Parts: sequence; structure tokens; C-alpha cells
Amino acid sequence: MPGGTTKTTICAALLACALLLPARALAVPPANDDFAGAVELTGEPAVAAGTTVGATRETGEPEPAGGPGDASVWYRWTPQRSGEIRVHCTSFRDVVVGVYTGASLGSLTEVVSDGTGAECAYPDARFLAAAGTTYWVAVDTVAGAGGFEIELANGSPVPANDDFANATPVKDFGGNAAAEGSTLGASREPGEPAIGGSATGSSIWFRWTAQRTGTARIFPCVGSFHPVVAAFTGSAVNALTPVGTPADAAMGDRACGLGGIGGLTLPAVAGQTYSIAVDGAGGQTGWAQLSIIEAPFPLYGPQVTLGRKVRIKRGRARIWFRAAYPEAEFHCRLDGGKTLPCLSPVTYTGLRAGSHRFEVSATVQGLIPVGPSVRHFAIKRGRR
Repeated sequence: MPGGTTKTTICAALLACALLLPARALAVPPANDDFAGAVELTGEPAVAAGTTVGATRETGEPEPAGGPGDASVWYRWTPQRSGEIRVHCTSFRDVVVGVYTGASLGSLTEVVSDGTGAECAYPDARFLAAAGTTYWVAVDTVAGAGGFEIELANGSPVPANDDFANATPVKDFGGNAAAEGSTLGASREPGEPAIGGSATGSSIWFRWTAQRTGTARIFPCVGSFHPVVAAFTGSAVNALTPVGTPADAAMGDRACGLGGIGGLTLPAVAGQTYSIAVDGAGGQTGWAQLSIIEAPFPLYGPQVTLGRKVRIKRGRARIWFRAAYPEAEFHCRLDGGKTLPCLSPVTYTGLRAGSHRFEVSATVQGLIPVGPSVRHFAIKRGRR
């Protein structure tokens, strides 16, 4: 057989085979056909137009909405704020969408999928997103490849106190304080510290000024999730100093639906303003009430009660005093001299003629001493 006839026969056979193959097999696969080539989505809402023409499926690839799909493409999206995300698509094909989290194709966990069928019909799929978490979005076709448009829109409003500068003042109730808010729709600002070790960042801010010095306790009490709390001093979000120690509130000292999980103790200083941030562990978001239990009111020592009069004789003065606590220790001072331990009655001799000032105070261990009790008396001339 001549060589030219052989070449003609082969070319005709190849052409016939090509005509029998599906059109998709001849198309160039989209750049985001594989998981590793996922196209990054940005903005809010995040919108992308794509096609499944020429797309394939990888080994081990999940099937959105239970499949069976046959031509998927991939996107990835990292929202800057948390919230309820609506997944909406537009197409003239039967399209299914799957949203996943995970580090690799083989370790994906489905968050939500939309298998509503022809033309991405309503209702749209929805899911709660955590700011800073990367979500993988697969768009697949069930029968026949084609073009589509996909949109991921955050339907949650931004909290008024999302930013450090807009922190909400807490309500004070005679030395204790309370505040409430939702982290849904919140985000993390540039330079903002990780609140309570949260890896995502859906924080809201409160501002509180301590009225008393001592150990204060701050903890979320009632809410829809288990948040974490952190307190700071400082006037700029990128220059904050953390204060306080993580400590859950005791169940017995306050009725608390959340059990005080995620709280802290704080060495508060009266007059100091603190910035308090609330975030969610593990990407959780929701509403919570924050309780601030200030240091207890200080307990003061006894006020000293002086005798009705000073007994004076020949330049000598004898003064009686007492306190309500039998264990009280007294300290006396005459005319601005040294303060010395004393007992009642205390006697002073050799006093000069003229006016004198006597002070006595009492101390009890563990109590704050009050100001001294004062008595003025005079030694008359010629009475020495």
C-alpha cells in the first residue's frame, strides 16, 4: 500500500473519532478546573463569572449537594468580616454549588451546598462565615457544561462597635456594669490583637472606667455562643497593652447561663479606662451579655471616739478614747510630733502654756484606717 494512502486513511480515522467525542473533551480546561488552581474571590459581595466548559472532576473531589456532578471549577474566599452569607448563582444550566473548609482536597468539610437544580433556582444557600477563615467554593454542572455567575453576599449588618474607636460605653449600676452586643457581621481591624487567642477575628469593643481599685471580674453571662473576652489599656488599636488573667466566673456567685466561660480577672485601678473586646473561639459568632463585677466596697477600720473632756492638772493632760474593735491598735500624736503607739488613757506631762492639738487613730488588720480623731485643749498660764 502506498505511503500516501496510509496517511490519508489515518487522518480520516482520527477526524471521525474527534467528531464522536463530546465537545467538552476538545475544550481547554478552565484555569480553576482543579482545587489547587482555585481562583481567589475578593470584595463584598464577592462576585465571579465562570464556565464549566472543558472542566473535569478530580479524584477524591466532593460532590456538592450529593451530586452527581461532572464538571466542577473552584474558587476560594476569605471574608474580612463574619456574618450570614447568601450563596446566589445565575446560569442557564443545572448548577450545584458547594462551600467547604479545609487545608486540602482530601480534608474538606462541607459547610453548605445548593442543589436547587435548573438555573440555580431559589432558595439560595446560606451559611455563617467567620472572618479570616478561608472557604472553598465548588461550582459543578449536572447535565451540560456552560457559563454561570456566582455571588457570595454578607447579609449581616456591621455592628456599631465593630471598631476600637467606636467602642460602646458600658452601663454602670452603682459600681458594677453590664453591656450586650453581637459579633455577627464583625471583623478584625489592621493591627488589632488576637482576642483571647481567636484565630478568626470577629470582635466588638466596649469601654469601661473602673470606680474602685481592686480585683474586678469580667465575663460573658448570657448569650447564643461561647465568646472570649480580653481587656486592654491604651488609646490606639495597634498599641494596646493586655491586662487581666483568664478565669471563668464561679457558678455559685452569679446566675449565668454561659457559666462564665471565657472571662478574666482584672487588677482594676479606680479612674482607669479599659477597652474590652469580645470575640468567639473557633470562629463562633453570636449575641452575648457582658458582666463586670467590680472590686468589693472597701472595708474601713473604726473611727476613734474621744472622751468628753481632757483632764488637765499642773501642765499635765490625760485623754481617754476608745474604738468599736477590741483588737484595734491606737496611734497618738501631739502638736504635730511623732505618731507613737498608745493606750487609753494617754498622759502628757510638762506641757507649755497655750493651745495644743491631739490626734488618735485606730488600725485593725485587713481594714483601711480612717482619718484621726482630733481634740484641741489649752494649758492656761500659771497652771503648770
